[in-house]
Amino acid sequence: MSQNKKVFDLTLGDKTVRVSWYAGATDESIAKALCAALGLPAGSPLVVRDGDGDVVAISDSLPSGLKLTAELLTLGKNVQPEPPAAQSAEKSADKQADAPMLKPRGPKPYPLVGNLPDMIDKGGMVQSLSRLTQEYGEFIRLKTPRGTLFINSDADVVSDMLNRAPEFPKIVSSGSTALTRLRQNSAAGNGLFTSDDTEELWHIAHRVLLPALGLGALKQYYPRMLEVADDLLTHLERLPAGESFLATDVMTRMTFEAISYTGFNTRWGCIENPQLPPFVQAMVDVLVLGMESMGNILPDAFHPISRHKRERANAVLLDSVDRIIAERRAALQRGETVPNDILQAMLTTRDKVTGKRLPDDNIRAQLITFQIGRASCRERVSSPV
Repeated sequence: MSQNKKVFDLTLGDKTVRVSWYAGATDESIAKALCAALGLPAGSPLVVRDGDGDVVAISDSLPSGLKLTAELLTLGKNVQPEPPAAQSAEKSADKQADAPMLKPRGPKPYPLVGNLPDMIDKGGMVQSLSRLTQEYGEFIRLKTPRGTLFINSDADVVSDMLNRAPEFPKIVSSGSTALTRLRQNSAAGNGLFTSDDTEELWHIAHRVLLPALGLGALKQYYPRMLEVADDLLTHLERLPAGESFLATDVMTRMTFEAISYTGFNTRWGCIENPQLPPFVQAMVDVLVLGMESMGNILPDAFHPISRHKRERANAVLLDSVDRIIAERRAALQRGETVPNDILQAMLTTRDKVTGKRLPDDNIRAQLITFQIGRASCRERVSSPV
């Protein structure tokens, strides 16, 4: 048996089945496997106990070989009899659920445009949201022409939501968020940042890319990161004494260069070149147009200039990543030594759970969305500068 395969005996009533999964399987896929093995509909509420009768969380961290017992929940109550303390706690929770929910605070919306003027002012969206948070609290409500937007900046609440993925799934394929529009209207497609976390392809990409983004892999990227950092310092040393520079612009160039060089062995020449390279400029255009479109009340058909500019930018992005992928595949066919980087992982690694490789269109999307992720990197390194 493979060292990565975990096997369990699971009993529900008088039925015992054997369930297995491979290391790296998500909690959601494990729960689906349990329901399928027991002949239950997907999503059936189960409580699982170990041999000591303790409730255990179903996750990939469970040691192989356990004998588990499942209990099916019905109408929010366990089939097994509950002790009085549990019943009392349940009644208390029911009372809390019946209590009226407090609506988050927020500025009064304007007719038609809602709170868009409050969200986008001269200081930019980040500064606007920071100002609104200071005025209305860490959980605020905003109205837009496309619906209601809730913004939370409490780190503990965000952490809790991330740990309860089934209750707070990331939905990008539908809705009116900036990520949704980026997925629908740009070459970003269904990369890690622009996919629903319920999509099979997201899980495959997550498992394929996780080793390439782990601590061990990051250590081998350090020399390239240092090379880019040295280029940045050399550039700043060449500036005339007393000459000012825009920190966010410099860090945008540096993060673009570092991510592309470490991730797929490509240098854009962003730091020294006064003009942004075509790929980088196209990426900036796509992101800016995506944010601006959030304020559009009318459909895209009424904004032909922006639409044509976005189409040109998408063409540049796709042509660039197609060339990078083609060059890497050609190098592999020639038997050349290639970097063990993120691109290499996507081209050669099979998912341990499904046995599938990432399709070409998803590899393209991943390369593009990794560069989108540089925005948060830029903000982090710009602040201390």
